[in-house]
This record gives sequence, structure tokens and C-alpha cells, in this order.
Amino acid sequence: MTDKTFEYGGYHFTPERQLTQSESSLSSISKHQRIDTELGFCKEDYAYESKFGYSYESFYEAATEKEFDLFRCEENGKLYIPCENDLQEYVEQSEQSKNNVYETVRSSVAGEFAAYKAREIARGAEAVFGNHYEIHFYNRVAGYFDNGDFQFYEKTEIKKLAKRGGNILERLWNYYSESEEPSGIETYYDIFQVIRSYNGYCNDQKMEYGEME
Repeated sequence: MTDKTFEYGGYHFTPERQLTQSESSLSSISKHQRIDTELGFCKEDYAYESKFGYSYESFYEAATEKEFDLFRCEENGKLYIPCENDLQEYVEQSEQSKNNVYETVRSSVAGEFAAYKAREIARGAEAVFGNHYEIHFYNRVAGYFDNGDFQFYEKTEIKKLAKRGGNILERLWNYYSESEEPSGIETYYDIFQVIRSYNGYCNDQKMEYGEME
């Protein structure tokens, strides 16, 4: 601990540093973020159990360095970055495996999306304009998988999705366009909800025909 160490939620944090210019983009930050359910510092009714009533504002009220982005927890040694909804672990070294199921899904979706774009371009501008909801959906979902840094609660659903075969974008769009008003989706959490709902639907269909997942 140093004279800059401060207490928040029963833990002690020491200001570490600001993000560098190359680290400060949303794309770069997302590759290093990891939800820490053991710490459990998040807003009430967020994606996991809140063990302390966290808020971004209250964390920085307690912080001794208001301009810093990264803070070291003295109790567990982990580095954290304050986010809007929770205090997330910041992993300095990339831990992504090149040969795991998530990378396989990411590569498969990228190939499917490239083929889809080529087909849409070949159809011409007028046809594409009439298909804008589908194009928006494909583009947003492909971006979600391209990001590839899935949180713990997403991984189980993505594994289930992968087990059901290829053509992931097509399968999700067919399900979404038939079950929802196809007005487009915007956030990664919206996409996760579509994946989870689709998996639930598929599981219900299996149970109806006497199969268990």
C-alpha cells in the first residue's frame, strides 16, 4: 500500500496508471476486460449478483487519483478498470487461445459474413435497400463475434450455438426475423439475448420430440 491507497467497498485500491493512447480505444479496452463475479462490484440488477452497490461516480469519489484509469486491488493483486455498470478486471496480457471454440466460431462467422456481403453486392443497390433490416442484423452480429472477447455468461450460450452447426448468422436471422419485429439490434447485449433465446427455442424443440440437450 502507498499513501494513495484508498478503501472502497471493503477493499483497498492503489491507483496504477492511465491508459496509453493505443490502449484507450473501446476496441482495445474490450479485449482486456473481464467480469469478476467473485469481487461482485456492479450495479443492482446487472448481469450478475451484486455484492456491493457499485457506481462509477462513487468509485471515483473515493479514488485518490481522479485521472487514472487502472487501479490495483491490494487484497487480490488484480488490476481493475471502472466501467459504467461494474468494476471490471483489466487483463494486461491477452489470454485468447487461437484454437478454442470461440476462435472457431469467430472465424466461421467471418467467412459467412464475407460470403453474405458478396451476395448482397451482386444483387444490386435496389435489392439491398429493400433488405436493410437483414443487412443491419448481419453486420451487427458479425461485429459481435469479430470482437471475440466474450464474457463468462456469454460463453455457455456460444458453445451451445456452435454445437448446432454452421451458418450461424443465417440461423440467428431466420429465428429473429420470425419471432421479433425486425427493426434491428444495437448493442452486444441485445445480440446475446437473441443467441440465448434461440438456444432456448432449439432446446424446447428437442424436448418436444423426446430429445434432451
